[in-house]
Amino acid sequence: MKIKHIGAAGLASFRRLIQRPKEQELRIFLFHDISQYDRKRFTKFIRWLKAAAYILSPSEAAEVIRSGGALSPSRKPACLLTFDDGFVSNYSVAEEILAEMNIKAVFFVCPGLVDASDEEQPSLVAKHVFQCELSSLSSSVPFQIMNWSQLRKLRDAGHAIGNHGMWHRRLSLLNLTQFNEEIGTGAELLAREIDGETPWYAYAFGDIESINKQAVAKVLRHHEFCRSGIRGGNQTMSRERLLLADQIDLNAPVGYWRFILDGGFDFRYRKARKRYFAMNPDSKL
Repeated sequence: MKIKHIGAAGLASFRRLIQRPKEQELRIFLFHDISQYDRKRFTKFIRWLKAAAYILSPSEAAEVIRSGGALSPSRKPACLLTFDDGFVSNYSVAEEILAEMNIKAVFFVCPGLVDASDEEQPSLVAKHVFQCELSSLSSSVPFQIMNWSQLRKLRDAGHAIGNHGMWHRRLSLLNLTQFNEEIGTGAELLAREIDGETPWYAYAFGDIESINKQAVAKVLRHHEFCRSGIRGGNQTMSRERLLLADQIDLNAPVGYWRFILDGGFDFRYRKARKRYFAMNPDSKL
């Protein structure tokens, strides 16, 4: 167990006693590949989260962000589950775990990777997602991406499919032509294959250095929301279209999960959040 897990778990109960309740805040959690090894811990996390929080569906989350309306029928924290990259393990998780608990999520996929042939896919995933040559990765690394049929089944089951960029490229390094392909062409291919436009976009890599103002403007021309990987709670009363999200360590203790749900590490990302929100074309910062 990591030292930060122990410290956070110890602080979680104390922090809940002294902090003021947060109103109108949506906490978004993001995941990537959920391996067979992690499946048991993921199930434990979801069962804990369902008891500790109110889990919104993508349509419910979108509506409260648009309207600034009430998040939860109870005093529990409100949250949304999202999965990045489109690994086929996400499909199994949706069918075997989320369906049993009637939980809906957003699955962010790279349309170019989904559309690639079975022969092309491993090299493309290595290059764009893991940023290395295929030969340098171990056989345990996931390469298989969900296909269009699986994505349509997720959509039909009530989940949302989001755009994660055509090829999972770092937006801050792209020129205008590349922006058009990564965001615009990706949005068009996704809309064609899932029979409709999606309001959801999550930019690849998720950190503040992987996005810039030009990229944000392009994303918001094609999608309603742009989700990052920057920690923080989303204040829905502000109707902010740039969204924050928290990664979860599934091997951490429950106290650490509670600490994250309560925003225990938000202070460390204050500057990144300020930079991110200033990229919004409508921002007054």
